[in-house]
Parts: sequence; C-alpha cells; structure tokens
Amino acid sequence: MFKDFYPKVFPAIKVHVWGGFGSQLFALIIADRLLTRTRLRRISIVFHSSGVTERKLEIPRVWLDNFRIVQVADYQKQSSRNIDTNRKTMFFALREKLKDFLSWSGLAATSNSEEEFLKLRPWVLSIRGHYTRIHLKEAEIRELMMKFELSMDMPTVNAIAIHYRLGDLMTLENKGIISPYRIVNTWKNCMKTELPLQIFSDGIRQDFERVWKEAEGPQGAEFNNLSPIQTIQCCFKVEEFLGTNTKLSLWIAIFRSELSSKQTFIPTEIQHQLDTLLKLQNSGKSIHGY
Repeated sequence: MFKDFYPKVFPAIKVHVWGGFGSQLFALIIADRLLTRTRLRRISIVFHSSGVTERKLEIPRVWLDNFRIVQVADYQKQSSRNIDTNRKTMFFALREKLKDFLSWSGLAATSNSEEEFLKLRPWVLSIRGHYTRIHLKEAEIRELMMKFELSMDMPTVNAIAIHYRLGDLMTLENKGIISPYRIVNTWKNCMKTELPLQIFSDGIRQDFERVWKEAEGPQGAEFNNLSPIQTIQCCFKVEEFLGTNTKLSLWIAIFRSELSSKQTFIPTEIQHQLDTLLKLQNSGKSIHGY
C-alpha cells in the first residue's frame, strides 16, 4: 500500500532528451537506471523537438511502458532562434540565475558521464544532457539487443555494410558529412572488398550517388533507406561494418562489440566516446578507427 502511495506524493524525475533515435536510446538507458535506483518515484521522459533540425519521438512506445511520456514541440527555425537570442531581457537573466540555483541545490542536474550520474541527488527533479559518456553495463547492452531482436547466434550475412549519415547534414552550415573519399579509402585499404557492399543511409539515393560518384566509389552497391531499427538489425549481422560520425553508427558498433569475430570501423572522432561507453567490456580487437 505504501509503495502505491509514495509515487503519488513525490514528484516525478524528468529525463529530458533532444535529438533522434540514437540520442533517445541513451535517454532510455538513463531512465531505466533511475527506475532501478529510485524504485518509489515515477520517471518521465521528456522528448523535445528542438535542435538543429526538428526531431520527433522515434522509439517504439512499447519500449517506454514503464515511463510517463511527454512530448514538447519547442522546435524553432534558425531565423526565429536568432531573433530570440538577440533579445536580452531581464527575464532571460533571471532564468539563468534560476538554472544556477537549481543546479547548485541538486534539483536539476546533467548526467552526461558516469561520474555525473553517480552524483545525482535523491531529490533531483530534472535531468538534462546527451548522456553519451556513461559506462554501459553488459546487462544494459543485452537488454537493448533483446528489444532489437538481436542475438549472438544470428547467421552472418556475407557482406559489408556502410552506414552513411546524409539527411540534414547535406544542408546544415555548422555540420557536414564525412568525406566520401575517406570512406572509400577505408573500404579499399582495410576491408574485404570482394564482399558485396550494402549502403544504409537516411538520405535519398540521388544525394548518395552524387557524393559516391565524386569519390569514385565502387559501383553496384545496394542502397537502402530504412528505419533506424531496421538499419541496426541489418548492420549488426554483416561480416564487416563501417559507420560514420552519428549516434546510430555508435549504437551499431556497441552491439557489434559483442561479436569479437566481426570487424567494425568507426571514425576516429567518436572512437574515444565508444571506448568510454564500452569501458566495462572487452571489445577492442574487433573495433578500429579510421
């Protein structure tokens, strides 16, 4: 009876998340940890649409049954954000002061790293961040693999898969795609070029073909534009995988770290991040930076 009463009296912990599918998986890990740690408090996951481009909730609802879901439509186009930034008022100054107080008191916190998560106060109300420098536990990886229906015993697909993030990176000024020359050179010099090549991308075929042709990439590659879940499932099973600088590639590398016999190549820009996430695992031999 007390267990039923307690969550109704004490406020929920809100886990805020910005970004797409890969970012939302990290927030799910934090929310699951809090659920185990607090037990008698409710956990809400707040999905924000704001970012460099508009985002939406991509995780299947069935994965979120243990949490209250809040969706906040706070996306603004770049021009609107610039106007707001230029309007320095007392209100914004007071808001920053309030944020400082909430952080000092422990009512609000970030949880980007393992150290920050361990320092969360029992009375915390709001948690924000990207959550990408935690140390993933074996049980957490295996639990997510079950959600994706991934298994160590799945038959290997004799192919190379490249996850090439394009999408909004083709038009953003402050971000860009990884050079196709870099990808093609890694394929030529480090991978089994005799294997069939599968391309997985969030971009359209025309964009991919344009950048691929520019770098004189191998012709005849199979192009796929699938959902994030389908992309992860397909890239998990191949003989060799090459990812780009994106959280979806990061998650594919994390799951493939369980398969020591299958080679995975990731950009050096995210290699340290992956090493931090897999600090508790023994997976260095099958993952390579390029």
